[in-house]
Amino acid sequence: MSRAERSTGTRPPLEVRVSIGVLSGGGLLFLVLGLVRLVTEGGSDIMVLPTMITMLVLAASVSIYAGRPSLRALGLAGATLAGLLYLLLAMSDGPWWLTVVGLLLAASAFYTLVLLNTGPARRYGGLP
Repeated sequence: MSRAERSTGTRPPLEVRVSIGVLSGGGLLFLVLGLVRLVTEGGSDIMVLPTMITMLVLAASVSIYAGRPSLRALGLAGATLAGLLYLLLAMSDGPWWLTVVGLLLAASAFYTLVLLNTGPARRYGGLP
């Protein structure tokens, strides 16, 4: 999809919209999880990582929506980094529900990578 076609107001392909929703939703869910841990466990240092990851995935979502090849690479890198951090959360010593949520968030971040490598999403990002 060319830059002129994107500027006419056409919507991104379904794969791009779903990946943005999954990635952003996962980041916001992780922020809510941090707030729950802050209320139950206490300590302000708990909110540092959830806040940083939420900002990372929201920036990655915006860069994916922009549809430019250089920004698409930034979005893919952000989704990969978020997925790896979610896996670290899943492997941490914590309650069982924290492990389950971490695995679900990691799966959603890696699913985003799969969606962004489909044909329509690649064409939207300016790649062949």
